[in-house]
Amino acid sequence: MIYNMERPLRLVTAAALGSLIGFERERLLWAAGMRTHMLVCVGIWTVAAVGLAVAGPLSGRQHLDGHHSDHPGPKDQPTKSI
Repeated sequence: MIYNMERPLRLVTAAALGSLIGFERERLLWAAGMRTHMLVCVGIWTVAAVGLAVAGPLSGRQHLDGHHSDHPGPKDQPTKSI
């Protein structure tokens, strides 16, 4: 159950931190404000989460949920000699 709440919590944290940065910029009357920074942080989080979800099974490393992949890692694969 904790794992099911981890991703939304990280998403909300990214949005909150982006909003905090944007609020500071908006307060100083700079061009990009709170909404822009919030969307950028949420977009970056999405790209990172998708990248980890895709690369986890392919790399043979530990998944986000703590389980290991059955796919062999680079050390287990035979190499070609030239």
